[in-house]
Amino acid sequence: MFKKKNNFNSILVTGGGGYIGSHTTISLLKNGYKVTAIDNFSNCKKSVINKIKRISNNNFYFYKCDINNYKKLVSIVKQKKIQAIIHFAGLKSIEDSNLNPQLYFKNNVNGSINLIKVSKKYKIKKFIFSSSATVYHQSNKAPFRENYKLGATNPYGETKLKVENYLKNFCKYNKSFSAICLRYFNPIGADVSGLLGEEVNSRSKNLIPNIYKAIVNKKAILKIFGKNHNTKDGTCIRDFIHINDLVNGHLSALNYLKNKNGWFAINLGTGKGYSVLDVVKCFKKILKIKIKIKYTKKRKGDLSVSYAKVDKARKYLRWKARLNLYNMCKSFCLWKKLI
Repeated sequence: MFKKKNNFNSILVTGGGGYIGSHTTISLLKNGYKVTAIDNFSNCKKSVINKIKRISNNNFYFYKCDINNYKKLVSIVKQKKIQAIIHFAGLKSIEDSNLNPQLYFKNNVNGSINLIKVSKKYKIKKFIFSSSATVYHQSNKAPFRENYKLGATNPYGETKLKVENYLKNFCKYNKSFSAICLRYFNPIGADVSGLLGEEVNSRSKNLIPNIYKAIVNKKAILKIFGKNHNTKDGTCIRDFIHINDLVNGHLSALNYLKNKNGWFAINLGTGKGYSVLDVVKCFKKILKIKIKIKYTKKRKGDLSVSYAKVDKARKYLRWKARLNLYNMCKSFCLWKKLI
C-alpha cells in the first residue's frame, strides 16, 4: 500500500461514484487523504457511496453535483479548501458519442473548462485528468508512445484531446500550475473486497460486460467484431489493465506533482496486449464453461492492435502494472458472484 508522501490535505474527486473514480476514492481514503467527491449519478448508482465508506472504513464528503454547474463547484471548492483535483467525470461511450457529439462536447469539454476556471480562481495548482488512449491517431503503430501523433476517430476521443490541449495551454500561461493527463488503455477488474466493480447494464457496450451478459444469459451470444485483423488469432489486441493498478497510477501521479510544475501526458497500461479471444479463454478457464461467440464485421475505426509504451510512467511516476489478465478476470467474476 502507498504511504502518503505529500501535503495535499483536501482533494476533489469528480465522478467519484463512477468505476474508476470510486476505486480511486477508496485508495485515497485508505492512504490518509481528505476527500471530497462529486457525481451527478449519470454513470453510477447512489449505493456506491456507502460501499466506498464501507470498503475504505473511512468517511468522506460527497455532493451530488454536475461539473457544468459552475456556481455549485465554486461553493464546494471554497468550503472544502480544495488543494488538488482528480478529474474523472464525463460521458464515456464511443458509440453514444457518435450519436450525440454535441452532448459530449458540452459535458466533457465545457465541464472540464469549468473545473480549470475554478482552479484558477481558488489557486488550486495540481490537476490530474482522466484521459484515454483514444487520443492517439490511428496511423500509429503499437506500442503507443506519449509523443506519437494525436488525432481521435470519434467525438469521445476528441473531447479528451480538447481538454488535454486546454490544460497544456493553461499550464503554459500559468507557470505555477501542474497538470498530468493520464492516458488509460482498457481498465477492467474489480476491488479485492468483491463489493465494488464495473456496473453492467443494458447500455454497457465494452468487452467484459458483453462477456458477462453471454455468461449469465444462456441464449446470449458474444459478438466479436472481426476475425481477420492482422493479429495472432484474427481478433483485436488491446492493453487491458487491472483497476487497482490504474488507481495506484493516480496516487503515484499525485506524489509526482508535489514539486513539479507544467503539463505532462503519461500512459497507464501494462505495456502488453491481449486479444479478444485471450480474454474469452481466460473467463472460460476460470469458470470452466463454454461461451458462445459469433463473428461480425469489423467496426469502423477499430484498430487491430493497441497497447501502451509504459517507460515514461516507470521513469517519472515510478509506477508499473503488477496484475495480469487472470487477476483481472477473476476479480470481475468475484464481483459479479460468478464464483
